[in-house]
Amino acid sequence: KLSMFIVKDDKPTVDKHPELHTLDEKLFNSPSVAVGVTINAVAAMGRIARGNFEKACKVLRKYDPVLVSEINEDEDYLDQFKDTADRFLVGLSKAVETDWDDRQMDMLIQAVPAFERVGDYATNLVELSERLQAESTSFSDMAKREIGLICDAVNEILEITVNAFANDDNEAAKAIEPLEETIDDMVMILRDRHTKRLKTGACSIGSGLVFMEALTYSEENKMIVMSENGCLFDPALAQRDGAMWGFFCTWQGEFVLASEAMNILSEQYTEEYMVRQVYADERVITRSELPDITTYPVRSN
Repeated sequence: KLSMFIVKDDKPTVDKHPELHTLDEKLFNSPSVAVGVTINAVAAMGRIARGNFEKACKVLRKYDPVLVSEINEDEDYLDQFKDTADRFLVGLSKAVETDWDDRQMDMLIQAVPAFERVGDYATNLVELSERLQAESTSFSDMAKREIGLICDAVNEILEITVNAFANDDNEAAKAIEPLEETIDDMVMILRDRHTKRLKTGACSIGSGLVFMEALTYSEENKMIVMSENGCLFDPALAQRDGAMWGFFCTWQGEFVLASEAMNILSEQYTEEYMVRQVYADERVITRSELPDITTYPVRSN
């Protein structure tokens, strides 16, 4: 008893986001349950990413090292969960049995990297704030108000998105596109206003460049890189939705071939007609169409 009094037990470690640790391969035995658990976990990922973006907006207007530390900590959680979810979804894709679960899987495969990008944008905003700190400069009062307006609009659309995803609410999801168009219009107006302030000297060059970059993250349309995808996608639908890609890299083995020795296509993940359709599409450049990089002219400037 004396030794127990002198040497106290370690305090139990508190898991900040326990919902991110619910993906267990034992769930593969009940695919529908596994899909439901995954939806809840990915929704939690979305809420964390949205929270990080909201905090980053505050940091951009007024640097706060405590908030920066919280953002960085949660970004680590997001990165770790993304890796876990990717592996889990690959395994679960082999176990799903119904068309409904299969459609939910498609949604989840797209949602995980999308929510991860939201977290990345939050980190980008923190980096911009740290640049302002390093250069001992800040936004004008007007720029701060404008950053606040665009951040509030983006946070609203992120909240609707995460809630619509978590609750499978199609009606709520319909409100997202009009808001996205409003944000695009706001960005154009604020960019023009800030350009005028730069010309009149109301804002410094350093803070002006940071302001412009911050606007870019609020309307970001980055080219997509699908570095690890199981199923091939329809290029026509991707272009229709504005989801242009830099490259895609489908997993090997059973994701492509039923028999590597016989070079027979597998249709377990992508139907043969879609494989042929993708690589014949004029929007897709195949390896044989790439230029010879050893002789390709490189501009000196």
